[in-house]
Amino acid sequence: VFSQIPNSYSTNLRLLDMIPVPAWRSNSSGLIDQVNKEWVSVLGETAKEEVGKEINELLDPEEAAKFRELILYSLDSDAAFEDELSIKKFDSKISDMTLPS
Repeated sequence: VFSQIPNSYSTNLRLLDMIPVPAWRSNSSGLIDQVNKEWVSVLGETAKEEVGKEINELLDPEEAAKFRELILYSLDSDAAFEDELSIKKFDSKISDMTLPS
């Protein structure tokens, strides 16, 4: 039976890569464990370099606390959200990124 279940890592990665905007997945510790091709394209670092980072490390410091509160609210209430973030690229420049609900 278990041999018929697709590898969840590769399945999740394929699903993430189908999303046409930068997207990531975090583990239960809040650390990035997967990013999609668009994320790599926009931010300029490899997926391997992004894995293990906390999303707050990549946010504009002024927005990190607000975003964390939004995520916690969303998880507690099982509600979707929309937010616009400023993400630091590998060259330390800030880029705006909108998260759809």
